[in-house]
Amino acid sequence: MKRFTMVKATAAAALSVVALAANAEPDKPARFAPLNPDQLTHQQQAPAARILAISSAGLGGPFNVLLRSPELTTRVLGLLDYHNQTTSLPKQLAELAILIEARIATAHYEWWSHHRIAMRVGMRPELAEAIRQGRRPVNMSEAEAAVYDVTTELAFTQRLQDQTFATAKLLLGEQELVDLVVLVGSYRMVSLVLNAGEVGIPKDAVPTMASISEADLRAGLLSRQ
Repeated sequence: MKRFTMVKATAAAALSVVALAANAEPDKPARFAPLNPDQLTHQQQAPAARILAISSAGLGGPFNVLLRSPELTTRVLGLLDYHNQTTSLPKQLAELAILIEARIATAHYEWWSHHRIAMRVGMRPELAEAIRQGRRPVNMSEAEAAVYDVTTELAFTQRLQDQTFATAKLLLGEQELVDLVVLVGSYRMVSLVLNAGEVGIPKDAVPTMASISEADLRAGLLSRQ
């Protein structure tokens, strides 16, 4: 009962954050209504408390969707905890991969959430802006270029060319490369959850992403020029 009371109080404070999010199409009803603290089942309470301890968006974003499956949410949280707290990848490189995945999937909430993190950990704004526009950034470091190539090739082709693999293994290391591959897959999962649920972003959120066709994204992001 004590934990449930804490979850209710914290979640109530976070509802204002959830309420900020607008649907991808404002005139449509939400596919998944925002969870109210009073609606949390016994199975949802533990993962909800865990989310509220780490999430600046409260129970919003992908968690509002995922919590419909509490046990799955618990397992997903373990994977995301690894990526956010334990991964061998430097934070800037991890956020680079996440932004690329968000752009390719046009997952607006994922971009909005992680663009702020990327800027906070020191990513150069012009690098993120190029990705937002669907272009390969210029003047990347060797490590940034390796992460970029791995992420874009996996996202678009589900394969890695021999040269891409060898370069990334040399520059990043074996563990870092494995962590990167799983990171790309994990945030593809998150983007699918967000897009399936049509999870919106705050109305005044910047920068936003324009819709770009898959063909144009592929041509712009996979370019080696």
